[in-house]
Amino acid sequence: YLTFLDYTTLESSGKNIEAKLSEKEKEIQLLRQRDSVNTDAIQNLSDQLMKVMAEVQELKKITK
Repeated sequence: YLTFLDYTTLESSGKNIEAKLSEKEKEIQLLRQRDSVNTDAIQNLSDQLMKVMAEVQELKKITK
């Protein structure tokens, strides 16, 4: 069997794959940043909830 290689097609295909890979890396970085922001927001909400719960407990003690 005889095989013909078209180097220009291979090179353009390789560049296309590299571009897609670079785009995916950027997307992964963005998702990591969003995850970090969401984690911080959840932690803040958790802290606020703990404060509210402590205040509710204090109010229960006062009303008894």
